Amino acid sequence: MSGELTGAVALDGATLVTGGSVADLVVCAVDGEWYALDAAAVGAKEVKSIDLTRRLARIDLNRDAAAQAAPERKLANLDDDEVRLIAATLFAAEAVGVAQWCVDTAAEYAKVRVQFGRPIGQFQGVKHRCAEMLARVELARAATWDAAAAADDLTDSGAPLAIAAAAALAFEAAFLNAKDCVQTLGGIGFTWEHDAHIYLRRAMTLHELTGTPDDWRVPRRPGRDARRAPPARRGSRGQRRGRRGGEVQSRAP
Repeated sequence: MSGELTGAVALDGATLVTGGSVADLVVCAVDGEWYALDAAAVGAKEVKSIDLTRRLARIDLNRDAAAQAAPERKLANLDDDEVRLIAATLFAAEAVGVAQWCVDTAAEYAKVRVQFGRPIGQFQGVKHRCAEMLARVELARAATWDAAAAADDLTDSGAPLAIAAAAALAFEAAFLNAKDCVQTLGGIGFTWEHDAHIYLRRAMTLHELTGTPDDWRVPRRPGRDARRAPPARRGSRGQRRGRRGGEVQSRAP
């Protein structure tokens, strides 16, 4: 690897690419297999994003792209799940950094902003908010360390769970901390002159790029999620009461 070329990855395998409009190579999926293709062949076009500091692009996997999908450009032993897990690990680490910046910024401001003759950090509402922000980021940091270690061997049965936990905690921590940071800053936090909105925008995109925290909390089960169990029949009021009573009785020591 000479470092002369810039690469980008289609996170969903097909269309959405971070930094795709300025990349030389795009890693994407063609007919279920992953390839490293020339950016010119996939026609990467920049699209608007709420995050003003991270460029997003969409690609067109047309005939030119399919023609480039030669065996020597194929990335062996790489599948959709592995790409999603690796991306989630990296983005979770970034999310922890975003969440930590928000904690530091909010706490420092709460020390010096005076209202009613005292720093706002002495007020219970602000104090508790900053404490909750710190608790979120520390929990997310620990989970992300675990995910980074697990990502070294994705064949391990515990790796997907560790990475899913990190993604769910880190993405939520970044978003909630960014929101609470703006709230702590008050009026200045809503201005373009302050950097808080940049971190909030980044947190919002991290919240969606590889799946929301709720998506990561519920594991994907191919073919099963689409099939829903038929609703249980409702018995009479007496039957329902009897079932509840039986459950309570069975749990008693």
